[in-house]
Amino acid sequence: MAEYNVTDREVLHEVQLWLIEEGNNGASLPESSPWDIAELQQYLNDRQRRLLRETLMVSKRDVVGGLAGQTTYELPEDWIATKRAAWQDELGTIRELHQTDSWALDRGLPEWDRKRATRPLLYAETDVPPDTFQVGPAPRNVGVVHLLYTAVEATLGNTGVKLAVPDEFAPYLKWGVLADCLRKEGPGQDLPRATYCEERFDEGIALGRLILDELARGAQ
Repeated sequence: MAEYNVTDREVLHEVQLWLIEEGNNGASLPESSPWDIAELQQYLNDRQRRLLRETLMVSKRDVVGGLAGQTTYELPEDWIATKRAAWQDELGTIRELHQTDSWALDRGLPEWDRKRATRPLLYAETDVPPDTFQVGPAPRNVGVVHLLYTAVEATLGNTGVKLAVPDEFAPYLKWGVLADCLRKEGPGQDLPRATYCEERFDEGIALGRLILDELARGAQ
C-alpha cells in the first residue's frame, strides 16, 4: 500500500540544498538568492497538481445530485482531473458517461442541452465555466453523477503538510521545482540543468502511468 509521509518542508529542504543554498526546511532564502520561498512553494504546488493530473495516480470518489433538465454541474472544490464519471438513475441503475467536449456535443447531439433523454450519455469539461462540467443530453428525470477524480485538498507551503502523492514520487516533485527555478530568467538561470531536471520529472509521470497500466492489466 502506498504511503504518504513526505512533507512540503522536506522537499523544499532538498531543493535548497540542490540550489547550493542553506537548507532550513524551506523557512527562508537569503536576500541575495535569485529565488524566494514564495516562488518555490508555488512551483511545488504546480508540480504536484501536474503530476496528479497527468497520471491520475490518486483517486477520490464523490457524488453530485442530478436534476431533470439540468446539464451543468459544479465540480468538487478539490478536483484536479476526472478519471471516470457515471450516471445513476432513479431505479439505481448506473451507466458510465463517456468523456467528450462541447464541440462534439453540439455536432453529435444537436440541441443536447434542450432536448431531454432518459439519461445522459456523455460529459464534458472543456468550454464550460470554471470548476464545472456538463452532461448531455439533458436528463428527463433526477439522478446522481458518480465521479472518480484526482484531488488535492491542502495547499503546500513550508508548514509540514504531507504531499498528496506516494512517498516514491516525492523526488520527482523536487526535480520539477528545480527545473522551474533553473529556467527562471536572471542570475540563477541554467537552461541545460533545467532540461535535465525536467527530464527527471517527466520520468516520474511516465512511471506513474506505467504503474497504473500494470495495475489495470492485473485486475482484468
